[in-house]
Amino acid sequence: MRFKMLVLATIASSVLATAQAGEFKKPEDAIHYRQAVFEVLGHNFADIGAMVKGKKPFDKTAVVYRAENIAVLAKLPLEGFIDGTETGHTEARATLWKNKADFESKLSDMQQNTLKLLSAAKSGDESQVKQAFAMTAKSCKACHDVYKKD
Repeated sequence: MRFKMLVLATIASSVLATAQAGEFKKPEDAIHYRQAVFEVLGHNFADIGAMVKGKKPFDKTAVVYRAENIAVLAKLPLEGFIDGTETGHTEARATLWKNKADFESKLSDMQQNTLKLLSAAKSGDESQVKQAFAMTAKSCKACHDVYKKD
């Protein structure tokens, strides 16, 4: 587990360093950036998921921490979906580039739901967290169903 956290921290550092540069030198850098963001986002989301599904005890402090991370990370992926990144080692389907406005709308919905998840987490009410988690998961799935390769 510590190794995975170290790997995720390294990825996050790489992501932040790339983001601070303000632009990507190569399309592969943008693809790597967005994939790293989604990896870290998924890690945080999975931890809350384990709690709301009863696979591990509900821990308000941990849920708030993860929800804060998720709310910040949700803002990051879009900048990695730049022209020239529709090919290469990507899990994005070609339909994303043809329907970019819809993709951006779905991403915006997910970002709004992450804020609701954070608010629910801060309330400490497990039932609110479960409901907000389900809405956030649904908004993630809405995008994956259409724009992510299996």
